[in-house]
Amino acid sequence: MNSLPETTSSRKGGEAASTLCELALGRVLAYLRGAGVELTPERLCEALRLVEAELAAGEHDLLARVMDAVVRRFVVSPRLVPAPAPPPCRGSIGYG
Repeated sequence: MNSLPETTSSRKGGEAASTLCELALGRVLAYLRGAGVELTPERLCEALRLVEAELAAGEHDLLARVMDAVVRRFVVSPRLVPAPAPPPCRGSIGYG
């Protein structure tokens, strides 16, 4: 019997994450995907080990601890975001 609490978070396809562990793993993978990290089999296994290690420490604040750990464990290069507008320049329209 599964002793982990049920959740109501939805996944693609309308299925609900059935355990806190699944929810945590889903958040880690979504974070990595959103950060532009390629999800190779090795990275997927590393994400699973990260969640497993944090789950071994208990369920209390699991999601917060997992997200703190993912930043420390995975190297995520910062994305370069273009400036929203060109820098302001003083100009003249030719008045005297």
